[in-house]
This record gives sequence, C-alpha cells and structure tokens, in this order.
Amino acid sequence: MNKRIPQPAKVLALAAVCAALLLASQSSIQDNVSSIGATVGDSITGITVAYWSFTGADGASVTAGSVSPTLSNGAFSVSLTPNAGTSGVYTATYTGNSGHTYTETWSVPVSSSTLKMSQLRSPGALLKRNDGTTYLMPAVTPAASSGSGTINSTAVPQWHKYTVAYTGLTAAATTQQVTLFTLPANGDIEGIRIKHSAAFAGPSITAMTVSIGSSANATGYAPAFNVFQAPSASTMYSDGGSFALTSAAHDVVAQFAATGANLGTGTATNLTAGSVDIWALWSLVQ
Repeated sequence: MNKRIPQPAKVLALAAVCAALLLASQSSIQDNVSSIGATVGDSITGITVAYWSFTGADGASVTAGSVSPTLSNGAFSVSLTPNAGTSGVYTATYTGNSGHTYTETWSVPVSSSTLKMSQLRSPGALLKRNDGTTYLMPAVTPAASSGSGTINSTAVPQWHKYTVAYTGLTAAATTQQVTLFTLPANGDIEGIRIKHSAAFAGPSITAMTVSIGSSANATGYAPAFNVFQAPSASTMYSDGGSFALTSAAHDVVAQFAATGANLGTGTATNLTAGSVDIWALWSLVQ
C-alpha cells in the first residue's frame, strides 16, 4: 500500500527544495582577459577572485575564500554567488607577465544569462596596478529583457581606454604600429580621443606623432596627432562619428612616427619619455 503524504507536508517539502535551489543559485561569468591586457599594455597570465564572508543577494551564505579560474588563450569561466546590493565584495586580481598585478572590484548581479566583466563594474570603475597606476575601465549595466526578446550589450557604444608608454616603442625604424584591440566583424567606431600625459622625447628626435587606423590605413580613424608637444588640459584630439574601414574583423592600431631618429634598436627603445592615452568608443551593428 502506498503511503500518502499529507498535502501540507508536500507543500513544505517542495518549499524546502525550492529554497535549496535558490540558495545554490549562482551567476556565470565568461570573458577573456585579453581586454585587460590591451588596456594596461601587459600580457595577463592569471586571475584570482577573492571574497569575504557575506550573505548573497539570493540569501545564500558565502564563506570567505578565493577562486583562480584556468585561462585558455585568455578565456576563463567562473560562477559566483550574486553580491549586488549586499555588503559582499569580489576582488579580481590579474597577474601580468611584467610582474605587475592589477586589481578591480566586481558587483555580480543575479542573472540567468552569461555575464561579461564589463557588466560587473560600476560606471567610472578603475583598475589599479600595484604601483598605484589606475586605468578607467569600460562598464555596462546589464540590460533587462522582456518576453522572448534579447538585448545585446555589445550594441551599446562603450568607451575603451588604452595606454601606450615610450618603453613599448622599440622598432629600429621611424614608425611602429601598436595593436590596441580587435574590432569584431560589423564593429563601428563612434569616437576617438587621444591625449598624452607626458611628451615623447629622445636623442635626435625632433618631432613625433600618433595616428589611429588599421594596419593598411594608419590614419583611417584619426589623423596624426602631435605627441612631441607639451601636454595640457586642452591639448588633445577628439572626434566622433559612426564609421568603419571594413565590415570584417580587424585590428585597430596606433601608428607612432618619429622624425630625426629611429624609435629604438629593435629590442630596446631610444626614447626617454612619453605616455599617451587613447580612448575608442565602439559598438556592434545589430
């Protein structure tokens, strides 16, 4: 004879199962640390996410600890208990091949969709290097969806910052291209800003510029800008629009051009000073 479970007991059992599932819920993050490396001009070799004890947004109790997801060509995947709206803090630390470490904080929302790192940052979020240098990071508020429609955050223009210092210019030539990032297929550049914080200088160099474009068209996105001149609050290049050199995926490069002497020896720089920040506003045509 089958033993019937009283209806109230069924309800309580079902509630217990639902509560267990709720407490176990996590948000999945999948991304590639190459975007971090491009921003800081370093090759990222590892990532560790640390956290302190807190009660998650879904009511789950989280014990302090850390996780170090494996990198595969820069790609990683990690699942975390949502901490958005709680006292909990996730600290992501990236290890660079240079020996530097870079740290930022994450706020993980409740999400049934896979998240990107940019969706875990607040607007104006900074990535901090262990020597005190800071980098402004792109941040995107996770888009809400309704019905069966899906909102793709890559369709929303985002600012990305790249910093190039004189130490990275070593070509035994008067020009050198530095890859900033890869614009995906159907990507659209909507704005470029160039501003140097320190003038570029070196023995026998009498002038120096930087332009933005592709490897085949070095001035396609921004013309040559003088980075030899003294920097100031108003000394910069800034332009907007909506354009792409091709609908195919391609590298966006900064081309540096010196007058008077080579940039370097092929392995070391001839320059003695200089640093420039380059911002690119881009999105995907959907």
